[in-house]
Amino acid sequence: MISTTTDRKLWLSSKVAKAFSFDEYLYQIEQILSQPYPESVQKQNSYHTYIAMNYQRMNRWLKVLKPTSFTFSFSVQKSLVLLTLTESWCGDAAHILPILYFICKQNGLELKLLYRDEHPDLMDAYLTNGSRSIPKVIILDTELNELGSWGPRPADAQKLYNRLKSSTSDLNTIIHKLQLWYNRDKGVHTFLEVQEVLKSHSSTYF
Repeated sequence: MISTTTDRKLWLSSKVAKAFSFDEYLYQIEQILSQPYPESVQKQNSYHTYIAMNYQRMNRWLKVLKPTSFTFSFSVQKSLVLLTLTESWCGDAAHILPILYFICKQNGLELKLLYRDEHPDLMDAYLTNGSRSIPKVIILDTELNELGSWGPRPADAQKLYNRLKSSTSDLNTIIHKLQLWYNRDKGVHTFLEVQEVLKSHSSTYF
């Protein structure tokens, strides 16, 4: 149990130390896809098709989006980390992580990733309505002060998801309609919402 601010910072420090970059994340996915049924990631085997699709989606966004579209309306004066829980089979993450990557690249932030299922204690500290929904972004400064969190998806996409969940149990229908939403949005709402989280700390960091 984390009982003090110091304990929490030590805990978060241990998580940041284990986190990896977006480039490393793409490389790890490439390794998974290079062997259809890798013995070292048994859980992911059943999601192999989703992993392959998500890899294609991420690379497509990296090619078609303009990084300059994700420049904040203010300058970040201190180093900040977007510590993000993800999984390679997660469709929302495939659409959102490239946006986070561009946000960090354009504004001098650092994107660090962790796999949700390898860090259940961190995930359970940032649940969404009691659910382990991802991606989940935890924004930290270099002293491991928490500026806020964001995720698992933009508010409008979440409303769409909630409506779909209440009207159908067909997972493929839900995935398809969310895919169309992300394709139309092109990362705009992810960018605006992350920027808004940071704006509340503008007097300290910007």
